[in-house]
Amino acid sequence: MADPIAWGIIGPGQIAHRLARAVHGLPDQAQLLAVASATGGMSRANHFGDEHDIPRRYDSYQTLVEDPDVDVVYVATPHPGHKNACLLAIEAGKAVLCEKPLTVNASEAREVIAAAQRRHVFIMEAMWTRFLPAIRRAQEWIDAGAIGELRGVHASFGFRADLETPSRIIDPKLAGGALLDVGCYPMHLACALLGTDPTSVQSTVRLHPRWGVDEQSAILLGYEGGAFAVVLSAIAVHMRNRAVIQGTEGLIELPPDWFNAEQVTLRIPSGDETFEQPHTDKNGFHYQVAHVCSCLRTGQTESDLLPLHESLAIMELMDRVRADWGLRYPFE
Repeated sequence: MADPIAWGIIGPGQIAHRLARAVHGLPDQAQLLAVASATGGMSRANHFGDEHDIPRRYDSYQTLVEDPDVDVVYVATPHPGHKNACLLAIEAGKAVLCEKPLTVNASEAREVIAAAQRRHVFIMEAMWTRFLPAIRRAQEWIDAGAIGELRGVHASFGFRADLETPSRIIDPKLAGGALLDVGCYPMHLACALLGTDPTSVQSTVRLHPRWGVDEQSAILLGYEGGAFAVVLSAIAVHMRNRAVIQGTEGLIELPPDWFNAEQVTLRIPSGDETFEQPHTDKNGFHYQVAHVCSCLRTGQTESDLLPLHESLAIMELMDRVRADWGLRYPFE
């Protein structure tokens, strides 16, 4: 793959615009080649293609994955469409970057991962926050012992959505609710730092009285040795959306909207240290795009920074939490 890696987009929704801009920001590494819309047909594919200068437009996902010039497919459909779109691309031998969450439950994730491993095809969950330089620097400080023994992670992601008008975010048929939409971000941060095998999982939730999905929750993950993580998510209330990483010798603070952080601060008794790296593409997606391109050029079938076993383990944790809440989607 000496030439720029060719990307195809399945599901030209809101988040796909961010990915498209990120790919355009890396012209030496990647190019946008194709887009497909099954629900909006050629009209929607053409509109998205015109906006992002994408030469090939399709009205079916099958046609896109059969395009011999597409190297990697970005899946950006609503959550319940992830599994089938991923399997379609995998069976066509295409690499896949699938928007978070990888699937709606662990059973589906296992099926997708098994298919990718059987076909020796690269696949990664698009948890783009894991690749932000600020998040990476926090991990480096922890690994270097800058805050002593890691004891806790406190992270939130919440906002006030319109919960009365039907929409994707509250529709149980589309796996709506806060956990899969925004709660997966602080869950990933906690598990990246403390591990995916907590010894205890406790939670409390408020389910929407009409839609039945989680509109607000708090999850407490306990770990061997006494470390813990507090994971907060909501689509019913505004939160500060901050993340704090606590250690015996200091702490690390990520700013408001930490999931898009351009800086991070180490606070220890000897003084503060702030690392800052602005996003060149204005949205932070280009870090994961560059990582996927690097993986494909070196022949990897999964990411070393976000391996498949982590995505699966986090999916299992979220399944466990939903089971405690009695929350099942209609199609499960």
